[in-house]
Amino acid sequence: MVELNGKRPWNVFTLGNFMTALRLVFGAVSIWLYFHQMFFMAALSFGIAGITDFFDGKVARWREKKNGNGISRFGEIFDPICDRLLIIPGMVIQPFLLVLIAIEGLATACALYVRKQKGHHFISKWSKVATFVQFPFITLLFLSRSPVEIWTCTVIICFSSAMRFSSYFWEIRKMEQMKLLKDVSKAA
Repeated sequence: MVELNGKRPWNVFTLGNFMTALRLVFGAVSIWLYFHQMFFMAALSFGIAGITDFFDGKVARWREKKNGNGISRFGEIFDPICDRLLIIPGMVIQPFLLVLIAIEGLATACALYVRKQKGHHFISKWSKVATFVQFPFITLLFLSRSPVEIWTCTVIICFSSAMRFSSYFWEIRKMEQMKLLKDVSKAA
């Protein structure tokens, strides 16, 4: 892809971004289906949303290799936002998951800080793991009827969000320690 001033263009209309947008559509449809007591279809719709999350980045990188029109700055921002928004169906089913707003908000703030400090898009591997864990357990929430199942899924989802936050927090801490070491070595 041609970069302008060392930065990717804000190309919105890419196949990867389209798949990311589909994720939001399937997430909204899953909520509608849940409220109409079509629990299996709601879980299926949410599962499809999770599959699009898995493939959107792969498709973007493949298109980038093939013709240089796959990865965009818009997609680098749009994809993680959609990941966070897709927690909303879980909150509809289990209101306790509203606690995730605070955890995910902190994680997003830390991720933005890391991005600004490093000067490039940075995704923690633990953030990817957290998203990978959250999708199936939110899908299971659509099918769960017993309190034990619901609370088990809830705890796992909250734990994975806390894992995402802590990974970015430790990345910030590591960056600050490196900065301090540079300052000390310059002073010496």
